[in-house]
Amino acid sequence: MRKLIFTIIYSFSIFFFMLPWGKNGACIFGQTIEKYVSIDTGDDGNDGSQVLPWATIKNALANVSGSESAPVNIYVAQGTYNEYEISMKPYVSIYGGYSTSTWDRDIKQYITIVDGSGASGVADVFNGKDNSTIDGFTIQNANQDGVDADSYSPTISNCIISNCSSGAVRTDNGGPIVLKNILAFNGYGILAETNIGATPIVENNLIIGSVHDGIYAANMTIMNNTIDKSGSYGIYVGTAVPSPNVLIQNNNVTRNHLDGVNVSNSIVASGITIKYNNVYGNDRDNYGGQASSGEGDISYNPFYVKQLPESGSSTNYDYHLQWNSPSINAGTNDDAPSDDLDGNPRPANGKTDIGCYEYQAVPPPPPPPPPPPFDVRLNGTTLSAGDAFSVDVTVPPCNQAFDAWGVVLKGAAVLYSFDLRNPANLVAGAKPLIKGVRSLPSVYEGTLCSIPSIPGGAEGQYSVIVGLVLSGVTPKSTNNLMSGYWDMESLTINP
Repeated sequence: MRKLIFTIIYSFSIFFFMLPWGKNGACIFGQTIEKYVSIDTGDDGNDGSQVLPWATIKNALANVSGSESAPVNIYVAQGTYNEYEISMKPYVSIYGGYSTSTWDRDIKQYITIVDGSGASGVADVFNGKDNSTIDGFTIQNANQDGVDADSYSPTISNCIISNCSSGAVRTDNGGPIVLKNILAFNGYGILAETNIGATPIVENNLIIGSVHDGIYAANMTIMNNTIDKSGSYGIYVGTAVPSPNVLIQNNNVTRNHLDGVNVSNSIVASGITIKYNNVYGNDRDNYGGQASSGEGDISYNPFYVKQLPESGSSTNYDYHLQWNSPSINAGTNDDAPSDDLDGNPRPANGKTDIGCYEYQAVPPPPPPPPPPPFDVRLNGTTLSAGDAFSVDVTVPPCNQAFDAWGVVLKGAAVLYSFDLRNPANLVAGAKPLIKGVRSLPSVYEGTLCSIPSIPGGAEGQYSVIVGLVLSGVTPKSTNNLMSGYWDMESLTINP
């Protein structure tokens, strides 16, 4: 008798990460020029190719010039770059998060840090320009701004910007796109003092632990951000623009020291729209100045997975939503971004969530595969005297007590029964294989009979039946066998 066999089926998911650019200096999308920087393997005397990368970001920018017809992409490998006052150029974009050895990209695994702590005076880390992108960097320790957009409109995306004395991102009359960043423990998360004639877009950012305001806004679209534990306001619309156009939609604004959302009493507020936000637990008030709860706004604990502590700071935080968060499905789909800070699709189930993370329900595990059917297998349906004869069986799980029977019939007469204790023999007459089995939790596969040679004179037509009956029942026919737990095969033995 063979042992019980367990079958474990694994399913594998394959994820493909596709980059919108080539490798080895190849030009794609027409005339895109590609250059490489690696502090570990590069040299500023090199040509900036993948094989001979430069060593510093500043040198890379000094040696390239982009245009609308020939933009430049600079790929920066993992490591810490102690640089500051890095001035971008129009039509030049830089991307961090690359492996030094393979140039594969994973911004979480191959962390590219730009640290501005070495500046001798007041300095920003990056200065943005129009038609440029800063993507996939950890930007830290600026004694001024992490990225100063000045009067320009770069894209700042997929970055972690922390511990900058002024703004993580600052824009004076610029219209940057600030997308999918974590802005933690800066003077301001977003500092937009004027923005006359420009409207920055601030979407899918996590802004936490700001010393002053999470967002200081003039003209601005503020959508699907999570803003927590600012030292002043969560969102403040100030006085630099007399009649600003501001959209505040789908944001979690929580636990800020003064008001969650404040609109200065000194401006014309007719162009300000506040809707579908969760403004909760702010120390002074949820709304202040001319701000008030708008269409779809709620005020409930959003139940973050792990928020900052009430006092002090921590790098151990997780602002994804728990399953019971009232921010789930509480936003509006109107103009909402198509994905979240993690890149997961938004909405996940038809309705946009409030905040920078769209709740991703854990899918239920796939149902287990059905058990194999009860199956009797002979080593042949037509055999001759002298041939070997064997009977194998597969039995699916059974949750009740049973007796097992295995018999060989000639016509209607039971000639033999199988004997589990000695599968090389048949026993005359009808006898149970085994009695009083309490249950069978797993699939069973076994050999009931294995005769090395059929004796002479055994020719004829036979039926081989194996099945289960309720414990204590003697089967009189196949009608007594448990449904789904028996099988029959025919056998012809020739002389």
